[in-house]
Amino acid sequence: MTSLRLTIVFAAACLACGGVRTTMLTGGRLRPHSPTDSVPAGWQTDGSAISMRFDSTVAARRDGRPTLRIAYDGKAPYAGIIQRIDADSLGGRSIELRTHLMQDSTSASVGIWMMAVSANRERLAYINSYDAVSAAPYRWAAHRLRLTVPPGTARLLVGASVHTGSGVMWVSDLSLSRGRR
Repeated sequence: MTSLRLTIVFAAACLACGGVRTTMLTGGRLRPHSPTDSVPAGWQTDGSAISMRFDSTVAARRDGRPTLRIAYDGKAPYAGIIQRIDADSLGGRSIELRTHLMQDSTSASVGIWMMAVSANRERLAYINSYDAVSAAPYRWAAHRLRLTVPPGTARLLVGASVHTGSGVMWVSDLSLSRGRR
């Protein structure tokens, strides 16, 4: 079974740590739910991918590690992965989401995103990196977002997606860390 170092750096135990930038792992390396599943454990598909799989080909490896490959045909609004995180006690905290992405064409737009929602599913904040990084084909690009979680946030949604045109996106080293209040 292939694994990818795609980690969400976060933990409920961290939330009690006052003021100090803390990083704790929840889930470790990204792995399929089962040997036949290509969706990473702890994540869900988001949108409509033609295919999603772990890619260990030489061209797709980053720093010698396999990456997550998501193919998109442009017929649906987008394709990607999503994770939902309980965020009841994160109000006022700075959250940073980082990754490296690669794409196969300039017609598709790739990026990461974060959304803060209230208990009644009201969108309180949303940011993304789609237009912030130049997207040369077959070159890894660093994506980074920082969000101060609004008071009243019950859930933080994080993801990586490809949209706008057809294409393939590779994801490597996705991490989420918590900063100071």
